[in-house]
This record gives sequence, structure tokens and C-alpha cells, in this order.
Amino acid sequence: MYAYVIYRIALSLHLEIFLGLWVAIMNESLNLQLVVFIAIFADIATLAIAYDNAPYSKTPVKWNLPNLWGMSIVLGVILAAGTWIALSTMIAGGEDGGIVQNFGSRDE
Repeated sequence: MYAYVIYRIALSLHLEIFLGLWVAIMNESLNLQLVVFIAIFADIATLAIAYDNAPYSKTPVKWNLPNLWGMSIVLGVILAAGTWIALSTMIAGGEDGGIVQNFGSRDE
């Protein structure tokens, strides 16, 4: 459950940071279909985590919340930076693409 919570917080921060920077820096909005696409594929990864067969404790577990938030923030920022780098290479590459060359244009 701990890993799942870290993953969900990091993913939420990733989307908030990336979409916030997108709107602030690029001064344009993201296609709604792409936002839905991102959300669907983010939830597919959740399915793998949801079937956790880890043993459980019979006594309540005290979570280390500073560690949980710290790890989530670091992972969220790394994900947002990676997404921004991928987008930047596509913008810099123009119609030829970037990291994902030959796989369509930026907003398809």
C-alpha cells in the first residue's frame, strides 16, 4: 500500500507540474483527448500495483510521512522533467519529431 500511495501522489504531482508549466510557458492548452489518454495509461499501471499480495501486519502500521512525501515529490519532479524534455525535443524537431520520430506529430 505504501508504494501505491507514493506512486499515486507522484503521478498526480507529475501531471500538475507538467500541465501547469505547459500552460504557463507555452501559453496554450493541451488537447482534451491527450489528457484522457494520459489518464487512461496512468491507470493501466495502477492495475499492476493493485493486485498486491504482500503480507499484512496484524497491528497498525505507522507510516513515515516525511519520507513518503519526499519520495513522492522527487519522483513527481523527475517524471515532469522527463516529460518536459520529451516535449521539448518534439518542439525543437519541428515536423520531423524529436525523441519519438516517425510516430506522428505532437498533437495526434
